[in-house]
Amino acid sequence: MQKTAVLDQTTLCADGSIDIKFLKVITDDGGNVLFSKPHRTAVDALGSVDDQIAAVNIHLAELGFPPVLERLPL
Repeated sequence: MQKTAVLDQTTLCADGSIDIKFLKVITDDGGNVLFSKPHRTAVDALGSVDDQIAAVNIHLAELGFPPVLERLPL
């Protein structure tokens, strides 16, 4: 069984904020998806993307998932 968190979507909003959606995925040894659920976060227009991704990584670790990218390629 393998747990992963992958970037699924980034959206630049009209107010300048960024909505980010990751997928938390659990697969069996054959690569079949057993579980897939979105994990969403947002960065305010004046916020730090790096700080928000660090917070997401802490939350994912609490759920038993590996970290996502250290720096989001926007």
